Amino acid sequence: MTDGKSTETPYFLGNMIRKMKAVADEIIAVGIGNEKAIDEDQLKLLATRPDFVIKVNNFALLEAQLEKISSATCLAGTDQ
Repeated sequence: MTDGKSTETPYFLGNMIRKMKAVADEIIAVGIGNEKAIDEDQLKLLATRPDFVIKVNNFALLEAQLEKISSATCLAGTDQ
């Protein structure tokens, strides 16, 4: 989960993403905050699949996405 925009340098962020993806089956990126403040490109870099990018305006709205997150978690590492 992120507030949608890294404060790290692009080099550092890219390096950390590569390391995460080397050891993780799947990565679900959840951006929480104002639509304009969330950097969707960064979320797409983090997530291992486009459908693993989830954006919500606040934590209260996150609850509505829990089923999608749970399903994605259960499918992680499968070919589905």
